[in-house]
Amino acid sequence: MNTKKISTKTIPKIGRKNILTKVILLAIIAFVFLQKDFHIQFNLKSPLTSQSNHKEEKSKNPPPEKTKWEAMATSLLGSKQGGEKQKEVFVEIPQLRDIPEKKIQAYIKRFSNVAISENRRFGIPASIILASALYHSAAGETPLSQGANNHFDIFCNTNWEGENITFNQKCFKKYESAWSSFRDNSKHIINHFQHLSKIENGNYKEWAKGLQKGKYSIKKSFEKQIIQIIQNYQLNQFDIK
Repeated sequence: MNTKKISTKTIPKIGRKNILTKVILLAIIAFVFLQKDFHIQFNLKSPLTSQSNHKEEKSKNPPPEKTKWEAMATSLLGSKQGGEKQKEVFVEIPQLRDIPEKKIQAYIKRFSNVAISENRRFGIPASIILASALYHSAAGETPLSQGANNHFDIFCNTNWEGENITFNQKCFKKYESAWSSFRDNSKHIINHFQHLSKIENGNYKEWAKGLQKGKYSIKKSFEKQIIQIIQNYQLNQFDIK
Protein backbone atom coordinates (compact mmCIF):
# COMPACT_ATOMS: atom_id res chain seq x y z
CA MET A 1 0.00 0.00 0.00
CA ASN A 2 1.50 3.24 -1.15
CA THR A 3 1.30 6.13 1.29
CA LYS A 4 2.51 9.67 0.74
CA LYS A 5 5.12 10.93 3.03
CA ILE A 6 4.57 14.35 4.45
CA SER A 7 7.67 16.43 4.27
CA THR A 8 8.63 17.99 7.53
CA LYS A 9 9.78 21.07 5.65
CA THR A 10 6.21 22.06 4.57
CA ILE A 11 4.96 22.61 8.10
CA PRO A 12 7.12 25.58 8.92
CA LYS A 13 6.21 27.14 5.56
CA ILE A 14 2.50 26.86 6.32
CA GLY A 15 3.06 28.31 9.80
CA ARG A 16 5.02 31.19 8.44
CA LYS A 17 2.22 31.97 5.96
CA ASN A 18 -0.39 31.94 8.71
CA ILE A 19 1.66 34.23 10.89
CA LEU A 20 2.27 36.61 7.97
CA THR A 21 -1.46 36.66 7.18
CA LYS A 22 -2.33 37.43 10.80
CA VAL A 23 0.23 40.24 10.89
CA ILE A 24 -1.20 41.77 7.73
CA LEU A 25 -4.75 41.51 9.13
CA LEU A 26 -3.69 43.09 12.42
CA ALA A 27 -1.95 45.89 10.52
CA ILE A 28 -5.08 46.54 8.46
CA ILE A 29 -7.27 46.56 11.60
CA ALA A 30 -4.85 48.89 13.37
CA PHE A 31 -4.76 51.22 10.35
CA VAL A 32 -8.58 51.33 10.15
CA PHE A 33 -8.85 51.96 13.89
CA LEU A 34 -6.31 54.77 13.77
CA GLN A 35 -8.14 56.35 10.81
CA LYS A 36 -11.45 56.29 12.71
CA ASP A 37 -9.84 57.71 15.83
CA PHE A 38 -8.23 60.50 13.81
CA HIS A 39 -11.54 61.27 12.10
CA ILE A 40 -13.35 61.48 15.45
CA GLN A 41 -10.71 63.81 16.89
CA PHE A 42 -10.79 65.95 13.77
CA ASN A 43 -14.59 66.29 13.97
CA LEU A 44 -14.42 67.23 17.62
CA LYS A 45 -11.92 69.95 16.90
CA SER A 46 -13.40 71.20 13.62
CA PRO A 47 -16.27 73.30 15.10
CA LEU A 48 -13.80 75.29 17.18
CA THR A 49 -11.48 75.62 14.22
CA SER A 50 -14.23 76.74 11.86
CA GLN A 51 -15.53 79.19 14.48
CA SER A 52 -12.09 80.69 14.98
CA ASN A 53 -11.60 80.87 11.22
CA HIS A 54 -14.99 82.57 10.90
CA LYS A 55 -13.96 85.13 13.51
CA GLU A 56 -10.70 85.71 11.68
CA GLU A 57 -12.58 86.25 8.40
CA LYS A 58 -14.87 88.73 10.16
CA SER A 59 -11.92 90.62 11.56
CA LYS A 60 -10.26 90.69 8.16
CA ASN A 61 -13.37 91.93 6.37
CA PRO A 62 -14.07 95.58 7.26
CA PRO A 63 -17.65 96.45 8.28
CA PRO A 64 -19.83 97.98 5.54
CA GLU A 65 -19.57 101.75 5.26
CA LYS A 66 -22.37 103.71 6.83
CA THR A 67 -24.52 105.92 4.73
CA LYS A 68 -24.27 109.64 5.18
CA TRP A 69 -27.47 109.74 7.25
CA GLU A 70 -26.50 106.76 9.38
CA ALA A 71 -23.16 108.39 10.15
CA MET A 72 -24.93 111.60 11.13
CA ALA A 73 -27.39 109.67 13.28
CA THR A 74 -24.49 107.92 15.02
CA SER A 75 -22.75 111.20 15.76
CA LEU A 76 -25.94 112.83 17.02
CA LEU A 77 -27.01 109.85 19.12
CA GLY A 78 -23.55 109.22 20.53
CA SER A 79 -23.27 108.40 24.18
CA LYS A 80 -22.61 110.99 26.83
CA GLN A 81 -20.41 110.36 29.83
CA GLY A 82 -21.92 107.54 31.83
CA GLY A 83 -23.42 105.85 28.74
CA GLU A 84 -26.57 107.98 28.49
CA LYS A 85 -27.73 108.90 25.00
CA GLN A 86 -28.37 112.41 23.87
CA LYS A 87 -31.96 113.53 23.48
CA GLU A 88 -31.55 114.84 19.91
CA VAL A 89 -33.60 112.80 17.46
CA PHE A 90 -32.19 112.14 14.03
CA VAL A 91 -34.43 113.48 11.28
CA GLU A 92 -33.69 112.58 7.69
CA ILE A 93 -33.95 115.45 5.20
CA PRO A 94 -35.74 114.17 2.05
CA GLN A 95 -34.49 117.08 -0.06
CA LEU A 96 -30.85 116.21 0.67
CA ARG A 97 -31.08 112.42 0.82
CA ASP A 98 -29.81 111.83 -2.72
CA ILE A 99 -27.47 114.82 -2.94
CA PRO A 100 -23.75 113.87 -2.89
CA GLU A 101 -21.92 115.13 0.18
CA LYS A 102 -19.38 116.97 -1.98
CA LYS A 103 -22.14 119.06 -3.56
CA ILE A 104 -23.60 119.97 -0.18
CA GLN A 105 -20.21 121.02 1.15
CA ALA A 106 -19.50 123.00 -2.03
CA TYR A 107 -22.85 124.78 -1.66
CA ILE A 108 -22.09 125.71 1.95
CA LYS A 109 -18.65 126.95 0.98
CA ARG A 110 -20.08 128.99 -1.90
CA PHE A 111 -22.79 130.78 0.08
CA SER A 112 -21.40 130.91 3.63
CA ASN A 113 -19.94 134.39 3.12
CA VAL A 114 -23.24 135.59 1.63
CA ALA A 115 -25.09 134.26 4.70
CA ILE A 116 -22.60 135.94 7.04
CA SER A 117 -23.03 139.23 5.17
CA GLU A 118 -26.84 138.96 5.49
CA ASN A 119 -26.42 138.09 9.17
CA ARG A 120 -24.31 141.20 9.74
CA ARG A 121 -26.75 143.49 7.89
CA PHE A 122 -30.15 142.15 8.98
CA GLY A 123 -29.42 140.26 12.20
CA ILE A 124 -30.69 136.94 10.84
CA PRO A 125 -28.43 134.04 11.92
CA ALA A 126 -26.26 132.85 9.07
CA SER A 127 -27.05 129.29 10.09
CA ILE A 128 -30.77 129.89 9.54
CA ILE A 129 -30.13 131.46 6.14
CA LEU A 130 -27.84 128.66 4.94
CA ALA A 131 -30.05 125.89 6.32
CA SER A 132 -33.14 127.40 4.71
CA ALA A 133 -31.32 127.67 1.38
CA LEU A 134 -30.17 124.04 1.60
CA TYR A 135 -33.66 122.96 2.61
CA HIS A 136 -35.50 124.73 -0.22
CA SER A 137 -32.98 124.40 -3.04
CA ALA A 138 -31.59 120.92 -2.21
CA ALA A 139 -28.10 122.42 -2.33
CA GLY A 140 -28.86 124.18 -5.60
CA GLU A 141 -30.24 121.11 -7.37
CA THR A 142 -33.94 122.04 -7.67
CA PRO A 143 -35.43 123.35 -10.96
CA LEU A 144 -36.24 126.68 -9.28
CA SER A 145 -32.71 127.26 -8.00
CA GLN A 146 -31.15 126.27 -11.32
CA GLY A 147 -33.69 127.81 -13.68
CA ALA A 148 -34.72 130.91 -11.70
CA ASN A 149 -31.92 131.46 -9.13
CA ASN A 150 -34.67 131.06 -6.54
CA HIS A 151 -33.02 129.28 -3.58
CA PHE A 152 -35.87 129.80 -1.11
CA ASP A 153 -39.00 128.90 -3.09
CA ILE A 154 -40.19 132.52 -2.85
CA PHE A 155 -43.62 133.04 -4.42
CA CYS A 156 -44.62 135.97 -6.59
CA ASN A 157 -46.61 138.79 -4.99
CA THR A 158 -48.44 141.89 -6.20
CA ASN A 159 -45.41 144.10 -5.54
CA TRP A 160 -43.04 141.97 -7.60
CA GLU A 161 -42.03 143.69 -10.83
CA GLY A 162 -39.35 141.26 -11.93
CA GLU A 163 -39.56 138.07 -13.97
CA ASN A 164 -41.38 135.02 -12.75
CA ILE A 165 -41.59 131.34 -13.50
CA THR A 166 -44.50 128.93 -13.21
CA PHE A 167 -43.74 125.67 -11.49
CA ASN A 168 -46.33 123.11 -10.36
CA GLN A 169 -49.02 125.62 -11.36
CA LYS A 170 -47.64 128.21 -8.95
CA CYS A 171 -45.89 131.50 -9.63
CA PHE A 172 -42.36 131.91 -8.28
CA LYS A 173 -39.97 134.83 -8.48
CA LYS A 174 -37.10 134.63 -10.94
CA TYR A 175 -33.84 136.37 -10.00
CA GLU A 176 -30.88 137.61 -11.98
CA SER A 177 -28.48 135.96 -9.54
CA ALA A 178 -28.44 133.67 -6.52
CA TRP A 179 -27.31 136.60 -4.37
CA SER A 180 -30.50 138.49 -5.30
CA SER A 181 -32.48 135.55 -4.01
CA PHE A 182 -30.61 135.60 -0.68
CA ARG A 183 -31.16 139.34 -0.29
CA ASP A 184 -34.89 139.11 -1.10
CA ASN A 185 -35.25 136.32 1.45
CA SER A 186 -33.61 138.47 4.14
CA LYS A 187 -35.95 141.37 3.37
CA HIS A 188 -38.95 139.04 3.49
CA ILE A 189 -37.97 137.76 6.96
CA ILE A 190 -37.31 141.24 8.34
CA ASN A 191 -40.60 142.61 6.96
CA HIS A 192 -42.79 139.73 8.16
CA PHE A 193 -40.93 138.40 11.20
CA GLN A 194 -39.50 141.54 12.76
CA HIS A 195 -40.27 140.27 16.27
CA LEU A 196 -37.66 137.52 15.81
CA SER A 197 -34.89 140.11 15.87
CA LYS A 198 -35.26 140.16 19.65
CA ILE A 199 -34.02 136.56 19.80
CA GLU A 200 -30.35 136.10 20.54
CA ASN A 201 -28.44 135.72 17.29
CA GLY A 202 -26.88 132.35 18.11
CA ASN A 203 -30.16 130.79 19.24
CA TYR A 204 -31.02 129.13 15.92
CA LYS A 205 -33.56 126.80 17.55
CA GLU A 206 -35.76 129.71 18.64
CA TRP A 207 -35.39 131.30 15.21
CA ALA A 208 -36.50 128.08 13.52
CA LYS A 209 -39.42 127.78 15.94
CA GLY A 210 -40.48 131.40 15.29
CA LEU A 211 -40.31 130.99 11.51
CA GLN A 212 -42.37 127.82 11.71
CA LYS A 213 -44.96 129.50 13.94
CA GLY A 214 -45.17 132.46 11.55
CA LYS A 215 -45.67 130.11 8.59
CA TYR A 216 -42.46 131.07 6.84
CA SER A 217 -42.78 127.64 5.26
CA ILE A 218 -45.97 125.71 4.59
CA LYS A 219 -44.22 122.46 5.45
CA LYS A 220 -44.91 121.25 8.99
CA SER A 221 -41.50 119.59 9.28
CA PHE A 222 -39.63 122.84 8.51
CA GLU A 223 -38.56 123.60 12.09
CA LYS A 224 -37.16 120.15 12.88
CA GLN A 225 -35.46 119.78 9.54
CA ILE A 226 -33.85 123.22 9.63
CA ILE A 227 -32.44 122.51 13.08
CA GLN A 228 -31.25 119.13 11.87
CA ILE A 229 -29.45 120.62 8.87
CA ILE A 230 -27.71 123.16 11.11
CA GLN A 231 -26.57 120.43 13.48
CA ASN A 232 -25.55 118.01 10.71
CA TYR A 233 -23.29 120.55 9.04
CA GLN A 234 -22.44 122.71 12.06
CA LEU A 235 -23.77 125.82 10.32
CA ASN A 236 -23.96 127.70 13.61
CA GLN A 237 -20.19 128.25 13.29
CA PHE A 238 -21.05 131.00 10.78
CA ASP A 239 -23.33 132.90 13.18
CA ILE A 240 -22.01 136.25 14.33
CA LYS A 241 -21.84 136.14 18.11
